[in-house]
Amino acid sequence: MGLLFSVFGMLCFSAFYLLLDHSQKRWKTDPMGLNLMILSAGTLLGVLADGGIRPAHSPLKLLAVGSLMGLAAGFGLLGITLSARCGLSVNVINTTVSLTLAVPIVLSLSESGYGGFRRWRQPLLPSNSGSLRSGIVPTNPVVLTPTDTDRAIQFPGERRRGGRRHVTEGSDVTMSISTKTNIAQQYHQQVQTILGRIIDTQVAVLEQAAALVADTIQRDGLIYTLGSGHSLMVAAELYFRAGGMPHFDVIHDRTFGRAERLSGYAAELLDSYPIGPNDLLIIVSNSGRNPLPVEMATEARQRRIFTVGITSLGHSNAVESRAPGGLRLFEACDLVIDTCGLPGDAAIEIAPGNPIRVCPTSTLVGIFIVNCISGMAAQKILEKGTKPPVFLSANLDGADEHNRKLLDFMRARIRGL
Repeated sequence: MGLLFSVFGMLCFSAFYLLLDHSQKRWKTDPMGLNLMILSAGTLLGVLADGGIRPAHSPLKLLAVGSLMGLAAGFGLLGITLSARCGLSVNVINTTVSLTLAVPIVLSLSESGYGGFRRWRQPLLPSNSGSLRSGIVPTNPVVLTPTDTDRAIQFPGERRRGGRRHVTEGSDVTMSISTKTNIAQQYHQQVQTILGRIIDTQVAVLEQAAALVADTIQRDGLIYTLGSGHSLMVAAELYFRAGGMPHFDVIHDRTFGRAERLSGYAAELLDSYPIGPNDLLIIVSNSGRNPLPVEMATEARQRRIFTVGITSLGHSNAVESRAPGGLRLFEACDLVIDTCGLPGDAAIEIAPGNPIRVCPTSTLVGIFIVNCISGMAAQKILEKGTKPPVFLSANLDGADEHNRKLLDFMRARIRGL
């Protein structure tokens, strides 16, 4: 839009001066003044049409405008020489020079210039991608109210109206890192670091856990999972899902963590499920310090049930146990998998030097771990010459017929959520 207004403005002023000079038979109009007039008008129209000069960027833009106008004046002086030697009209030369300079000026000064060029370079998605176009995921219009800390933040593709920030459909809303910390990028890097640490240090333990799961399935046992609070989401990940197997059941803490500090609750909860020595118990707790997961592990071991603990050793070693016996989960289980998370779980400072942290990692990493265990177990079953009983997505054609036998098994054996 800005480029079109720039070219339109330059064409209008150029046509006006060419007609004026022709009608008055004056072909020696001052080229410097003409070039400055054409260039200034086009640039002003282009920048205003594309969102205007904002206070945060005005020094840079004004410097660029001044430099480019000086360059245009130099081209105007060059036009005098070309006119004298070649017999061309000074105004024709000036008009050509000004229009040539319009593209880099507006691209460098406008909001859509560089951002639009960058988006244009992105590969096109397949034609069946619906409303996706040019690699940009369209979003519904969003209105963001700027605060004192983000007034200088520029979103490519945005428009200002009445002091409010409007992000239009298809906009690339990547926040300027130099202006404000990019939480998403930091979170992504932190998760990558933790997942890499798991691959470097926990693969052998994951292999052991997967072998236990495979053996349990092949001897027709069940794998029970327990998670309290948000750890319930990790425990429930293995239950009745695409890519999973039907032998997983969830010991459901219906208090969602509100009773995890209550000593004695674990034994009562365990008694309500038909779990025995032929089965396997996976216990998930990020801190591993509360009575519910710790007592669940000790109670299960007393009943000769093999236990696998998924916990953050960094967090557990930084705190004392709340369980009556003083144990933490990693001290009570037969096999322990470290989630490699930070004490407190939340991994990202909301601002440099600010003690508030956001973006926990335990759920994301825990789900990665349990899916690794399930996938590796299915692979081990296949290596032993048996087809692993893996669910297809219920939303695939033909999946209902494939899943029917597995669902019959679940109805007979699995209590579920």
